[in-house]
Amino acid sequence: MSAGLLIGLGLIPGLALIRILDPGADRLRQMMLAPAASLLILYGLAGWLVVLRGEHSVGSLVALILLVNVAAATVGWQKQVVRVRRLSAWERLEEIAEAAEAEGGTVSLEEDVAAEKQHAALVATGRPSWLPWALAISAIICFSPLIILNRPMGVDWLGFATLSHRLAETGSLALPEPNVGRWTYPPAFPALAAFLEEASGMPTSDCIHFLGQLTLFAVIWGVAGAADRWGASATTVLSLALAPALFAKAFDSGYPTVASQLGLVLGLLVLVKPPRERNKRMDLLFAFGVAFVGVIHPTGSLYLGSLLLAWLGAHRFSAQRDSPHAGRLAIISTVVVGGATVVVIGNLRTKDARHTCLGRIWMAGWLTITPV
Repeated sequence: MSAGLLIGLGLIPGLALIRILDPGADRLRQMMLAPAASLLILYGLAGWLVVLRGEHSVGSLVALILLVNVAAATVGWQKQVVRVRRLSAWERLEEIAEAAEAEGGTVSLEEDVAAEKQHAALVATGRPSWLPWALAISAIICFSPLIILNRPMGVDWLGFATLSHRLAETGSLALPEPNVGRWTYPPAFPALAAFLEEASGMPTSDCIHFLGQLTLFAVIWGVAGAADRWGASATTVLSLALAPALFAKAFDSGYPTVASQLGLVLGLLVLVKPPRERNKRMDLLFAFGVAFVGVIHPTGSLYLGSLLLAWLGAHRFSAQRDSPHAGRLAIISTVVVGGATVVVIGNLRTKDARHTCLGRIWMAGWLTITPV
C-alpha cells in the first residue's frame, strides 16, 4: 500500500515526463521508467516545499502534488491533441521548409514520433525472453531486506529517522531540547519519509527502511529503462543487480545518496541522444531535474553536472559544434540552477537562522566539486 501510495501520487506527472523525454517508449519501458520518474517528482516537491516554506506540512504537500497532477494531466492531454492534429498541405510544407532551413532537414514532430515508435518496436523484438525474470529477481533483491531485517543496517538511518520524526512531529528541523540549533541536511528524503510516516502510521525506522529500498528498486529499473532505448535493458539490469556499489550504500543505510541517483535516469534520457532529437522542453526538464536532485543529496547534482560537462566536451569538436543545440542545455541549466541558488541565498538573508545550514549544503553541493 505504501509503494502504491508513493508511486501512484507521482504517476501522472511521471508518465507525462516520460512521454516528453522518450515519446517512443512502449508499455514495458514506461513500466521500468515510471517508479523513478514518480519518486523524483515527489522528492523534489517535498524538498523544495521545506526550502521555500521553512517547514514541512502534509496538507501543503498534498495540495502541491494534486496541483502538479492536474497540470500534468492537462498539459499531456493538450499535447496529445496537438500531436494528432492533421496539418494542411501548406502548413506541412512550411514546417518542412523551416525545419530544413534551421536544422539541415530535420523531420517534423509527427515523423519524429513515428520514427521513435518504429525504433521502440524494433528494440522490443530484440529483448531477450528472460528480461521479465531479471526484472522480477531484481525487485526481490531490492525488497528482501524489508523481510529479512527488522531494521536497516548501518548507523546512518538513525540520523535520518530523527530528522523525519522531527519533521512529522514539529514540521521543522529544530533540535530537541536541551540542544540548540537545527539539523543540517538536504530535506527531500526526510520530508518524504515524514509524509509516509504520517500517511501510513508506520514507525519512523520502517518508513526510512522502506523508502530507501523502494528508491533502490526505482533506480535499478529506471536506469535499465533508459538503456532499453539501445536494446540494453536486460544486460543493464543484470549488471546493476550484480554490482556491489549501490547495494553496499543501501545496506549501510545511505539512502539519500542512492535516491540522488534518480537524476541519472533523467540525464540518460536527455543527454545520450543526438542533439537534434532534443527540444527546449527536454532541456528545461533536465535543468529542473538538477534542481530537484539537489534537495535530495548534492552528489546527484554533481553527477548530472559532470555528465553535462562530458557531453559538452564530446560534442565541442564534433560535427555538431555549430549547432544551436550544443550550448542551449548548458545555458538553461545554468539559469535554472543559478535561480535556485539565488532563492536559497534570499532565504538566508530574509528569514531566520533555520535556513543557514541548508543553504551551506546547497552551496557546497553546487559550487564545489566535493560532495558534502
